[in-house]
Amino acid sequence: MFKVQPENYQEVRTIMKILLLSENFIGLPFGICLFLGIIHFERYGGDPMKRSIYNMMISLLCFETILFVFPLITALTIRVFFGTFPTIIALLMSFHNFYAIIRECLLIMEICLIKNLHIYKFQKAASLNDPFWFAFTFAFNLVIGFFLSLADCYQSGKQLTDFDLLTKDLFISIQPPKQRYLDF
Repeated sequence: MFKVQPENYQEVRTIMKILLLSENFIGLPFGICLFLGIIHFERYGGDPMKRSIYNMMISLLCFETILFVFPLITALTIRVFFGTFPTIIALLMSFHNFYAIIRECLLIMEICLIKNLHIYKFQKAASLNDPFWFAFTFAFNLVIGFFLSLADCYQSGKQLTDFDLLTKDLFISIQPPKQRYLDF
């Protein structure tokens, strides 16, 4: 069990600040630059006639990852340095995180579906209108992701993990579970 004693609280908090700052100033810009490179290559690299719906979806996946990770890491950094968030901001951040995860999962499913369509039914896949189907899947992901996220927030209320992370104290001493014996 991880149990932080009151005398170690400041030391653990300092270590968390150092780790978050190093992630923000080293890892985050480097990762964003890599994703921007992938987006640029998928949209403009090579022969423009070979840019298919698959390439558009990969670049959209990278773009959505940037939009998901940057606010999350920034919010966690602000949380560590300045304390907990107000309830409404934490709820909106939790909704944004779940919404982004749902949209990325839907997009990965659609990428696999289109790749399988290219493998098994090449003639039908080659005749697809790529810009139309990309716009359709983009709109579909927006709507379905929004309603699934809304349903999850409504169903779970304030029991979201991200919500707890943003609004509660991070260093609460954890008591070990009590022993339970089964009687037969």
